[in-house]
This record gives sequence, structure tokens and C-alpha cells, in this order.
Amino acid sequence: MRNWRDFVRHFRLDASERENIPYDRKHNTLQFSGAGGGLAADSDHLVLPPRLGGSGHFCDDWRRLYVIVVVLLTVTLWLCSSFTVLVFGDISLSALLPLVALFAVPDLLTKADFLSLPWDVCFLLAGGSALALAVRDSELLVVASGFASSLVEEAPLWVCILATVAFVTLVSTLVSHTAAANVLMPFICSLAEVVVPPHVKGGVAVLGIPAALALSVGCALPISSTPNINATAIRRQGDDNHPWLKSSDFLRPGLPVSVVSIAVVASLGFLLSEMMVTTSVVHATHVDPV
Repeated sequence: MRNWRDFVRHFRLDASERENIPYDRKHNTLQFSGAGGGLAADSDHLVLPPRLGGSGHFCDDWRRLYVIVVVLLTVTLWLCSSFTVLVFGDISLSALLPLVALFAVPDLLTKADFLSLPWDVCFLLAGGSALALAVRDSELLVVASGFASSLVEEAPLWVCILATVAFVTLVSTLVSHTAAANVLMPFICSLAEVVVPPHVKGGVAVLGIPAALALSVGCALPISSTPNINATAIRRQGDDNHPWLKSSDFLRPGLPVSVVSIAVVASLGFLLSEMMVTTSVVHATHVDPV
């Protein structure tokens, strides 16, 4: 992209931003310098993230309107999953609708767009979901639940809560949050029936609520959550096509955030268990007047 006007029009630069772009006024082209600075010799590497702009009207472009309709239809199918499962057999098949609908229309998405998708991240995400389904269908959770119950059966309740939150956070970091929820929540509920004392009111909720909160804590890897995957999918424009963010960019802030979140969620779980114990004691000592 050597033409200065094309560059300004593509990124919708305002007057103040245009002043900082070096260009040859005589030939109306971008100016390039060597390795010392300025614009690199391969101008596509000086690419700014696209800016939001436009007239504000949704219907001024048929492509924009078509994408909005496809997105709304996909969300509607997901919300009506009880019906779509009877028709399609699996809720995940509804996710194929935008893939087919968007790539099937000419002049909307091209082969280059299809090839530029982060297929490595997609396969990692799909692999985590497949692993979760395999663990669930093989009844490995039953064996794991029995083994974990024998380990923490005599442990204090706060130790069980802390261990549960830490374990759920670790798993939700390595696989997607949805896959972790499908696998771990039945396991946590069956474990809570064993480790939660009978005098604690709420039972399964004492471990289930902290575990549900911990499912959203893991964020230290690109595949930990959908927002992380979306951020990883943003790639540089040009010949290199490398992502803007690397795994280390997620790990550096995500690891301390996960550690602090484990402490916060475990503390909330412990306070919840204490409230349950207090409520149980009050109900046990309360005597209705005759």
C-alpha cells in the first residue's frame, strides 16, 4: 500500500493523524526509509489496527446487513437449543451456519480469509472439548471422584474448598471454560456429597458455587477462554501474518491474576461455608413455641 491517499482512506485517519504519516507530496506516495527508522521498506508491516467508522447506518451496505442477520440467526438457534437438538441432533451443528453462510456469499469472505483463520488455535480448542467428552463418556469421572473422595474425606472443609478452586482453575486454564464446566461440575457435585459435613446447610452448593466461579478464572493461555482465542486470532497484515499477541503475552498477566483469583474465590467459598454452618446451627437450636 504505497499510495498515501489509499492508506489514509483505508484506515480512516483524521487530520492530526495524517500529519504524522511521511509521504511524498509530489508523487502522492508514502515515503520509506531504511533500517534506521520511519516506515519499513515493506510498507504492509506498518499497518494500524482498523478503526471503527462509517456513517452509523446499518443498512447502507448489504454486506453489513447480511452479517448482522447471520449473527442474530445463529444466536437465536443457540437460544432455542432445546428445539435445535431435536432437529439437528447436536447444538454444535448450529455453529456451522455462520461458517457456511458467510463463506458461501461472493465478495464477502475469500479463500485468503479462510486460510488466514487460526486453525492451530481452533484445533487446540476442539481438542480440549473432545477430551472433555471422552472423559465424561468413559466414566473416568466416577473413578476420579472415588479417588479424590478418599484423599480429602478427612480434610477440613476449607482445605477442600481451596483444593477444589485451585484444581478447577488449573483445568479451565488448560482447556476452554465450557469444556471444563462439562467435565468438572458433575465431578465436583459428586465430591461435595462426600466431603461436605452433613451439618452444613447447602451441601453441594458449598463446593459447587466456588467451583462455578473458578471456571471463569483461568486466563493464562490463549486457549483458556473465547476472548483469549479472539485476541490470538488478530494477526498482522502483510506477508508475515503473525499474531499480534503471543502465549507469553497471556501468561505474564494471566498467571498472577489466576493466583489472586484463587485466593479470592476460595475465601468467598469459605465465608459461604461458615454462613451455611451458622444457619444450620440457628435452625437446629430454634424451638417453635407451642
